[in-house]
Amino acid sequence: MELPQNGSARSNESLCTVAEIEDIDFSKFMDRPPRPLNMDRKRSFDERSMSELSIGFSPRHSSRNADFSRNMDHADFVYSPSRRSGINTPMSQHSFEPHPMVGEAWDALRRSLVHFRGQPVGTIAALDNSEEELNYDQVFVRDFVPSALAFLMNGEPEIVKNFILKTLRLQSWEKKIDRFQLGEGVMPASFKVLHDPVRNTETLIADFGESAIGRVAPVDSGFWWIILLRAYTKSTGDTSLAELPECQKGMRLILSLCLSEGFDTFPTLLCADGCCMIDRRMGVYGYPIEIQALFFMALRCALVLLKQDEEGKEFVERIVKRLHALSFHMRSYFWLDLKQLNDIYRYKTEEYSHTAVNKFNVIPDSLPEWIFDFMPSRGGYFIGNVSPARMDFRWFCLGNCIAILSSLATPEQSTAIMDLIESRWEELVGEMPLKVCYPAIESHEWRIVTGCDPKNTRWSYHNGGSWPVLLWLVTAACIKTGRPQIARRAIELAETRLLKDTWPEYYDGKLGRYIGKQARKNQTWSIAGYLVAKMLLEDPSHLGMISLEEDKQMKPLMRRSNSWGKSKYSEKNNLMRAPKRPIHAVSTWVRRQPPKVKAFLAVISGMTALVLLRFIVHDHDNLFVAAEAVHSIGISVLIYKLMKEKTCAGLSLKSQELTAIFLAVRLYCSFVMEYDIHTLLDLATLGTTLWVIFMIRFKLKSSYMEDKDNFAIYYVVVPCAVLALLIHPSTSHHLLNRIFWAFCVYLEAVSVLPQLRIVEPFTAHYVFALGIARYPRPVARSSRIRTVALYGSYLRNCSNFHLGRFLLLLCEERFWRTACSATALRSGVNRVFAAAVASEQQCRPIINLARHNVASPCLVPHFALNTGLILFHSPLHKILLKPLIRL
Repeated sequence: MELPQNGSARSNESLCTVAEIEDIDFSKFMDRPPRPLNMDRKRSFDERSMSELSIGFSPRHSSRNADFSRNMDHADFVYSPSRRSGINTPMSQHSFEPHPMVGEAWDALRRSLVHFRGQPVGTIAALDNSEEELNYDQVFVRDFVPSALAFLMNGEPEIVKNFILKTLRLQSWEKKIDRFQLGEGVMPASFKVLHDPVRNTETLIADFGESAIGRVAPVDSGFWWIILLRAYTKSTGDTSLAELPECQKGMRLILSLCLSEGFDTFPTLLCADGCCMIDRRMGVYGYPIEIQALFFMALRCALVLLKQDEEGKEFVERIVKRLHALSFHMRSYFWLDLKQLNDIYRYKTEEYSHTAVNKFNVIPDSLPEWIFDFMPSRGGYFIGNVSPARMDFRWFCLGNCIAILSSLATPEQSTAIMDLIESRWEELVGEMPLKVCYPAIESHEWRIVTGCDPKNTRWSYHNGGSWPVLLWLVTAACIKTGRPQIARRAIELAETRLLKDTWPEYYDGKLGRYIGKQARKNQTWSIAGYLVAKMLLEDPSHLGMISLEEDKQMKPLMRRSNSWGKSKYSEKNNLMRAPKRPIHAVSTWVRRQPPKVKAFLAVISGMTALVLLRFIVHDHDNLFVAAEAVHSIGISVLIYKLMKEKTCAGLSLKSQELTAIFLAVRLYCSFVMEYDIHTLLDLATLGTTLWVIFMIRFKLKSSYMEDKDNFAIYYVVVPCAVLALLIHPSTSHHLLNRIFWAFCVYLEAVSVLPQLRIVEPFTAHYVFALGIARYPRPVARSSRIRTVALYGSYLRNCSNFHLGRFLLLLCEERFWRTACSATALRSGVNRVFAAAVASEQQCRPIINLARHNVASPCLVPHFALNTGLILFHSPLHKILLKPLIRL
């Protein structure tokens, strides 16, 4: 691998082999104009189920390989926008005043870059010149992951691409420890650039475990490499790197090592001690949670990235089988909460049949004393290890966070893990986040397990030490579970010490109060972990790079008490069975279409349904009643989710209060002006809205995002009141009632504004219910609009032109273009949520005025505000603006 450093590298614009990559001038790639990325500030927290995923990537890449593109259709390839972070870095173009540490962190991260033949290929472990270098001057695969994510989030993917290609080249090396040759798919733990000043050459030297303490090969390096490849593809939208035959081969080699058949009776991966982040003897041999969670996530990422060619299909089938078995095994046997702890406490031993409850023959007397006090009434976690007659009940932070991000943990289990962190804050976080494991082993147990390791003394290093790098994992898990306040609190703790202590590798002590006895300063992944955590909080859409949503079909089809062979046979039949129903075939075809085609189909379907309803339904008032009923049901569903998930993150209290105000005013007006079925429906909607306010204010106050929901409601209440005094309907009703009616119309149109500032994924079902409630309204009420006041002198009678119906349909267009996309609803995208709620608020005031056949001047300010909003959000704005201007 030697080449003169100043030698010329030939150009190669086409796909090349990895053997030729060494000769490529990567600067040519940097000189190319960047690909246009989806720069919408989406809040895409999760991915779809891998059986129901859809893709919308650039045609420029989709034409390269049809099979690969079809596979990527199952990946919900909505790009995570890799715009540069808003924090004020040398590469940022946004004006944002961050914490003073951020600029220092970026400077330190850039100083740690390692260059090979003029191109950055990674970051060294630490820049601490005060200590002996040992292996801290090398580029570690696992250590580079947070650095890579920071560069991706900051819009610098070239560094990550170089790293992926270099480590892939190293995988093909011959790997020997003494006289034994390692598997072909093993990825290096680290590599180093050696510079020969005499010959003016640079050489890469890789370490596959032969230089590590204990001589253990890194099992996690291959998993991190696959996860990072998927993060790069997700961030940039560039599928060409994953399409390289060498990348496909590299993934297959890694998977071949993990999916090989042997004597194992469990789907988990058997490992030696020291094969992961905890790289010294710490009793994590067997089936450690960190490796199992990374294994699960790497399998799901590989399922997205592998081509559907002859070789790829075989691996896809093996991956799907393993994922089903692995998810069941981990969720059933590794999970521990108060109920499961009590069951283990009452276990019987020496059970011999397939009906055994104590399947691993765990002796109840082996339960440690600390676990009974540590386990809260609400909360749980994945324990460290499960193997025959042995359970490691220690908490391991990295494994549990990866379980949340990969959706190995169910939503209920993810919530329980966050509950555990909150209730055991002093033990797991203390004064410096976060404990790599808890509790520390000490005394006689420490001597037996670690062999009297002087570095892993109690509450130090891997034995209960506090590692700042874990901040990014915890932050990502908090955002995914809707608990950003936990991450914010942890980051604030770290900011009090990290820069002052010169970015140490770890902290010692039960509370993490002291800099580690042997900790290196200027540790790169401590710096990168902090930056990634800050950028995730600033723009949660970056979470899409490292998060996967739970697959609803991941629930296994068999019970562990059944015959293993029979279950595998049944599962294979279920996986290979072709769909028989035409409806399923049509729905599958629709899901695979690009977003623009889906939008077109949604608009056409909606317009067709409206036309049919117009001619089929004669009493349109029934549709309005149904819409109000569904609206109330939607809020009831929201209440149910609030009570079930115990979080209100993403809901705006200010919007709910504004909603309650205009509902109360409208209820009064309805009572004195109509007093019909609409009065009862408004009363039900008001009651449910008040209940939501009660939940946010009192029951779920801890998860309320008060820092983001800071919109002053008097900014909208006062102008609406003034406008109602000036412009109100001209009817036979009392003046005060007409003013109140106009006030509730205006307030309803703008009550959504506070909600547009915050969003979380669990509100998507509520939005969908609102969309269903809005659907019949254009038909139900557009026929009753007779006149519309538009822009001063242009008062026209619109009954002949049906302009009222056109505007109402226009109000609904933006919502149904997005809400009909199941991908958008499940991901909780911010703009989808905003457009949906905005459409809800824009359409209803028109209908309410139409309820009385009022030719009201109230429509003037309403249309002036909402028509602009509609046209701004609408993808048809260029077409729609022309006829309106001509009017």
